[in-house]
Amino acid sequence: MKDAVSEKMRDMSKEFLESFISTSSIMLDDFNTFRTQRMEKSETFTFWDRFVRMVSVLKDLERADREGNWELHLHSVQAALPLFAGCDRINYLRWASVYLDDMKKLQVDGSEVYGNFKAGKFVVKRLDLDNSFSPSLI
Repeated sequence: MKDAVSEKMRDMSKEFLESFISTSSIMLDDFNTFRTQRMEKSETFTFWDRFVRMVSVLKDLERADREGNWELHLHSVQAALPLFAGCDRINYLRWASVYLDDMKKLQVDGSEVYGNFKAGKFVVKRLDLDNSFSPSLI
């Protein structure tokens, strides 16, 4: 009886997820169309849209470092490259590109370092908690 109920719940969850995915993709397309139209009409909208996107990249990078999420860290650094280019930060762009290439080679080489980074050991934490903050860190 219990297995039948859990199987039914699993099937319902899959249906809800599929429905959400189809609905959210339509909404995302509509939102991107809205953004494109507004950016063509308003410089202020363009400014704030770019600002929100930059802050989003920074938040993702901070989250990756706090959680020890290696994949999100690499994704965030990759997303920051166009920002470095747009802000004329050539050295950041150059060395972040080199850094990304080196870090991606770790996975191909199959080194032990990659396994440790994937396990979240690329960050130094004083406490063994996610998103923890201590005034002594300042």
